[in-house]
Amino acid sequence: MGNILRFTVFLWLTLIGILPAFAAPAGTITLLDGKGSFIRGAATYSLVEGVHVEKGDIVELAEQSFANIELNGGTMAALGPQTRVMLLTSAKAGGNEIFLLRGQMKFVAPPNIGGPDRITTPNISVAFADAIAVLQSNADKSSLFMERGDAKILELSGENEGAARILKNGEFYSRNAAQKGEMTPRPSADFVADLPKIFLDKLPSRLDKFKDQKIELKKLPDFTYADVEAWLKGPVTVRKLLVIRWRAKAHDAAFRKGLVANLRDHPEWDRILFPEKYDTAAKKKDEAAAPAKADQAK
Repeated sequence: MGNILRFTVFLWLTLIGILPAFAAPAGTITLLDGKGSFIRGAATYSLVEGVHVEKGDIVELAEQSFANIELNGGTMAALGPQTRVMLLTSAKAGGNEIFLLRGQMKFVAPPNIGGPDRITTPNISVAFADAIAVLQSNADKSSLFMERGDAKILELSGENEGAARILKNGEFYSRNAAQKGEMTPRPSADFVADLPKIFLDKLPSRLDKFKDQKIELKKLPDFTYADVEAWLKGPVTVRKLLVIRWRAKAHDAAFRKGLVANLRDHPEWDRILFPEKYDTAAKKKDEAAAPAKADQAK
């Protein structure tokens, strides 16, 4: 089974609930400068320091905001302004996995203690241990700088889909969605200029400060289609997760209208929105097969 297929199968198992989705905390928000929120299931909550995040949560930051998530095993993920991530179960025991839909992240991975940490974007999947990496990503481009240590990069789309690359200490990698990635000895000037200033400093652990604190979640207004449109139009593996978790939103008139209007961008919602089409198709198939079954029974 190829790496991409393994990732897809694993993620799909997580989505449909065969693997734990809402389990023990995956990490803690130990620093928040500005505002943010997180989606758990189909509900949105305010992001505050000390709140525990779970596998399957979507964390989103507002403009001019910064947050640090301390994950299990000593991993840290610092998020820059307007960054949007989903926390996923790792494909291997001991590692953490994050899907970075959009934004900037500084990722500090401890020594390998059972499996590498992994970050997946719409274009690449990156695995590393005992390393510090800085990433920028959106739907069209992903860039990665290895501040310390090495990483294995798997390209997930385009003509070079499935190709694996090794990015070494100090090197820089950049890839447009449909093109082969490029590696250079140092990061580009634009990449460095766009980084939050706090990314230039060492990230101290503040986990002990929140060790015994219990944070009461503050629910925010329900999200609209426009609020999560980028997620609904993301990679197919992520979209399938959202069908499972957000299917109740199909009964919300305004949300349903957005789903129908953009159905070609997320066709997996068709069965949820128009179940009668599939019931009719299944009935016709059974009716067509009935004569053959009757002949076999004679």
